[in-house]
Amino acid sequence: MGQKMEEMKIVHILFSFMNGGIENLLVDIMNHWEKKDHILLCVVNQEINPDLVKKIKFQDNRKFVCLNRKPGGARIKYIRQLERILQEFHPDIIHCHSNASFRFCCLLKPFHPKTQYILTIHSTRLYSKFGKFDCLLHRLLLNQVFVISKSVEQEVRERNPKLRKVVLVYNGVDCEKFQKRKNQKEKGKGQFKRIFCIARLNPAHKGQDILLQAIGLLSQKRQDFFCFFVGAPPVEQPEISRQLKRMGEQLGINNRVFFLGDRGDVPRLLTQADLLILPSRYEGFGIVLIEAMAAGVPVLGSDIEGIREIVGNNQFGYLFQKENEEDLAEKINYLLDADTSKVVEKADIYVHSHFCIKVMTEIMRKLYIEG
Repeated sequence: MGQKMEEMKIVHILFSFMNGGIENLLVDIMNHWEKKDHILLCVVNQEINPDLVKKIKFQDNRKFVCLNRKPGGARIKYIRQLERILQEFHPDIIHCHSNASFRFCCLLKPFHPKTQYILTIHSTRLYSKFGKFDCLLHRLLLNQVFVISKSVEQEVRERNPKLRKVVLVYNGVDCEKFQKRKNQKEKGKGQFKRIFCIARLNPAHKGQDILLQAIGLLSQKRQDFFCFFVGAPPVEQPEISRQLKRMGEQLGINNRVFFLGDRGDVPRLLTQADLLILPSRYEGFGIVLIEAMAAGVPVLGSDIEGIREIVGNNQFGYLFQKENEEDLAEKINYLLDADTSKVVEKADIYVHSHFCIKVMTEIMRKLYIEG
């Protein structure tokens, strides 16, 4: 693309815009990107969270468009609609945030031969499932593949070693949104401690069932805590909420566990947290961990590659043995009473220096320019 380019036109494409880690990240990217560049955020399906859209600081060079396609509906009509938008916008970059969004718009590549196509792989256990045809398309049509952690990078390189350019770009957060949590001093007798698990309700991925079992074990030892689950299930699996609540009832902890649903006020919730837990079975990154670190909340996550890469070996947070509810219950019991101030302080410095949204956007823009 050349180092002399003074401004760029960038299109971010994804299928839905509900309240999730990728979507909130894109809001922060748009709000903190180099002001002179033009950014268009394009959502294919009609799955939109209007409150999330409102968080975008719209101006002349920040645009949002939804193609309003029904999930699973026709494609050609909406690909043509996207092409009309691209012809008017003249993008230098088309950045796809899922393989589905890349496959949706890759047919338009011949009409935009000078446009750089980029795909971000946002999790582990994704790329290894791609077929030979997808791998071929990536080699032929993608200029760059962004990966969010070393574990994701390894998976991509193993599955498709001939990709022309695979680049590690860590996710970032707007650290200024996160005020330090309340009640950091040791709580007195009779005061309840608050555990939060903030993630989409998808136990096969995020492991909420493991945490529920651990809470069941912990409740046999102590009663001075509550656990709050924040997040909604995938649109196509609404029954997951009922299943998890029923599991809580069966474990006898329904008076100790609360499901808050989809929330747009995560920074405020974190000011009330004493511990943030991410019990995932697999994870490419876990952006909520760095959000909690920015808020001064101690974090506890599964000892898996993506999470370990963020928290280190108990340097900036704590780890429990993957899928081991007994170990998780033990670690929670310990951390609710432990002095975590030194780890929390180190984590705060680490997040501001490595995972600030400004750091991320500067790296991305440089990579766009270098092509």
